[in-house]
Amino acid sequence: MTSLSTAILALVLLTGQKPDEPTPADVAEFTAAQARARFDVPKLIKLALWCEERHMEAQKRAVLEQVIRLSPNHATAHGLLGEVFYKGKWAPADTVSREMQEDRPLAAKNAQYIARREQIERDTATEWLAVQRYEKVGLHQKAAEVKAILDHRVAAEHVRIGLWCESNGLKPEAQAHLTTALHLNPRNEATWKHLGYVKHHGRWMNHEQIAAEERQLLAQKRADRH
Repeated sequence: MTSLSTAILALVLLTGQKPDEPTPADVAEFTAAQARARFDVPKLIKLALWCEERHMEAQKRAVLEQVIRLSPNHATAHGLLGEVFYKGKWAPADTVSREMQEDRPLAAKNAQYIARREQIERDTATEWLAVQRYEKVGLHQKAAEVKAILDHRVAAEHVRIGLWCESNGLKPEAQAHLTTALHLNPRNEATWKHLGYVKHHGRWMNHEQIAAEERQLLAQKRADRH
C-alpha cells in the first residue's frame, strides 16, 4: 500500500465512512454559480459535474432537470441522470433493463454498462471521501493533491467506458462519459477531437458554437456601423 493510500485509509477510519452533507460554503457557491449560469446549458452541465464531485445529489439533479427543460434531448444531462434512450423516450437505466429482458443481447449490453459505471464509483469512493475529509479539517493543499491525482485517473476511466458505450451502440451514454472526462481533464485533446471539437481562437468549440459566434460577431459589426 502506498503512503498516500495509507494516509487516506487512516483519515477515513478516523472520521467515519458516511459522506458529508454539503457544507454551507458549498451550498452558497452552488447558489451563486447557478445564478451566473442561468440558461447557459454548458455552464449548467459543468455545475452538475461540480455537484457530483461533492456528492450534492439533490443539487445535481435539480441542475440536470433544468438542462432538460431547456434542451429536452440533451444526451449528457440524461446520461448523468442515469437515463438511456429506448423506444423513443428517455427512462432510468434500471427501468429500461427490466423492459429489455426479452431482448437478451441489448439487456446484456445494458447490464455491462451499469456494472462498468458502478465500478468507477466503487473504485473511487474512498478517495472522494478523503478529499472531503481533508478539506473539512483544513488540509486544503492535501485535498487538492489527492483530487488532482484522482481526477486524472477517473477521467481515463470515463474515456474508456465512453468508448465502450460508443462501440456498443450506447451513444447518449458515451456522450455523457466523454463529457465528464473532459470536465475532469480538459487537457485531453484526443477526447475533444473525438467529440467533434476544434481549437478556435484558443478555445475548444464545436462547429455549431463557432457558427453561432461568427453570426454574433457579424451582427455586432453591422450594429457598429450604424
